[in-house]
Amino acid sequence: MELLGIILIYIISPLETFFKLGNFGTISKLLGYAILFIFVLRILIRKKISIPRESYFLMAFIVLGLASALWAYYPNTALGRSFTLIQLFLLYTITFNMFKNNNSKLARNFYKIIIFFGAALSLYIVFQVIISSSITQWSRISISDQVDVNHLASFLIPSFLFGLYYSINKTEKYLIPTMTVLVAILLTQSRGAFVSISIPIVIYLLIIFKTTKKQGLKYKQVFLAVAVLCIVFIIIPKEFLYRINLMLQSKEILLRGSGRNVIWGNAWNEFTNSPIVGIGLGNFTALYRPPHSSLFQILSELGIIGVFVMALFLVMLFFDHRRKKINGIDFEFIVAIALLLMSLTVDIFYQKYLWIMIGVCSSVKYSKIVSSYNEKEAESLTNQ
Repeated sequence: MELLGIILIYIISPLETFFKLGNFGTISKLLGYAILFIFVLRILIRKKISIPRESYFLMAFIVLGLASALWAYYPNTALGRSFTLIQLFLLYTITFNMFKNNNSKLARNFYKIIIFFGAALSLYIVFQVIISSSITQWSRISISDQVDVNHLASFLIPSFLFGLYYSINKTEKYLIPTMTVLVAILLTQSRGAFVSISIPIVIYLLIIFKTTKKQGLKYKQVFLAVAVLCIVFIIIPKEFLYRINLMLQSKEILLRGSGRNVIWGNAWNEFTNSPIVGIGLGNFTALYRPPHSSLFQILSELGIIGVFVMALFLVMLFFDHRRKKINGIDFEFIVAIALLLMSLTVDIFYQKYLWIMIGVCSSVKYSKIVSSYNEKEAESLTNQ
């Protein structure tokens, strides 16, 4: 039941503004309360819950956020944001427990659900373009005026990357939804999203090359990988290329970054004024506007300590000497890397889909550690 709730929360993340129930809030918030209630009941009955080691740094981050109410410009804002973080932490923990060693049909098909739901949203975006006949050099397509194009592009990144993975490793039929999602991402004209999917693709291609070199060349994988790259360059809208070209030709536009130079400059000034502990969780947005960068958001609001604690969490998440690796790295971590890269230019730190995906990564790592431990234990018993 909790697993279904998590999946529903994930897929309606970009549509939250359309699913409000008056004073009760959004459907995803109500779903969150429901799965938390069921999860607590499960704990009370079975009295068993797993907490990944890296989550202790998340707890420390939340404690720091709560403490920042003591020095924040707006203490109530800091407390409110801390409460949001607590909810996201619980969502992360529940996701971790629901996916670890879970072989249910729903868990196995989670990535497919992400792919096809992303493709459905993308078809709607493409349909809008067909209806409007054309787009201008600076028009950016979204599903609604209420949904930020950069946030929409962020949400579509996992759909594209999982689709690419399935196309290369499972069957070519996933190329159709994958390319549909890619077209939609390019129509948002989000330069951050373009960079965020390009770097992980390069990483993945290097991993493929390394493993195929050891195991023998797999022509299908190499061909599909190259074909996808060629398709990318063919379908990129000329309007998007215009924006990229203009950005590269003009140093002023490159540094301006659609106003990010100003807002990041403000964030840096607030950081230098209070470099150790920042100005208080949530206070930068309250003083100015959303920072368009999770890094600058944390840096200005919780200072060096906040960035350091979050960095420790990510290091523990991605690197663990006990983890049994498959092909160098599990693909879930490639997707997480893409989202984290996107968070450098878009403030998606409080987005539910980000923390659900990170929870999945923790569960994958945990499952590999347990699997590795069981294999070593079985081997030692055999030797005895």
